Amino acid sequence: MKASEERLKHLSAKLLAAQEEERKRIAHELHDSLGQYLTTIKLKTESVLKKTHKTRDERLTGPLESLVSVIQRTIEETKRIQLALRPAILDELGVLAGIDWLCKEFHKTHSEFGLEEQIDLAEEEIPDSLKTTIFRISQAAMNNIAGHRKAQAVRLSLRKTPGTIELLIEDNGHRFDMEEVLSATVFCRGFGLISMRERAKLSGGSFAMHSTKGAGTVIRTSWPI
Repeated sequence: MKASEERLKHLSAKLLAAQEEERKRIAHELHDSLGQYLTTIKLKTESVLKKTHKTRDERLTGPLESLVSVIQRTIEETKRIQLALRPAILDELGVLAGIDWLCKEFHKTHSEFGLEEQIDLAEEEIPDSLKTTIFRISQAAMNNIAGHRKAQAVRLSLRKTPGTIELLIEDNGHRFDMEEVLSATVFCRGFGLISMRERAKLSGGSFAMHSTKGAGTVIRTSWPI
């Protein structure tokens, strides 16, 4: 039984790693291929639009201006999808820069939240094997807070303690019951929590969540080092 569980754990970890590699590949393709094509199309369309302004051909000016607007929105949506798949900053600058970017994006989108970010360790103190996991758990937790808990204050803390690395995410939103959230009736809502818990477990860490009426929710993930 234990051997079967270990094999399942190993397989799940490999599947997560493969998923991350595929997300990374698609994100690069969106940036290097589709993104470049869209930019070229926009530039060429704008060039034609300038010529119509000179000739004052009103039959083309309006449609071309609308087309440029649509292309720009498509470029922005492509960038959004690319960043959601895997932000380039995660690979270029590391997980701490990635978390900082995540917090800034969260605050930009949800300015009504008071957000505190506290990082008390250096990039080189985090094992490479944990960097993507830490980022994904942080990302899932922030998405969960934004989508479900009606919080006003959020705190993300990443620190090194004797023998462990600890990720702590707190909010003062509505209390909820863990069993209810993970039930089939609210599966979509609980999926992010399942993902966090499984990522922590597969990376050798522990995951705990406590939700208290009037005090909000605390998600604590830690890894031995």
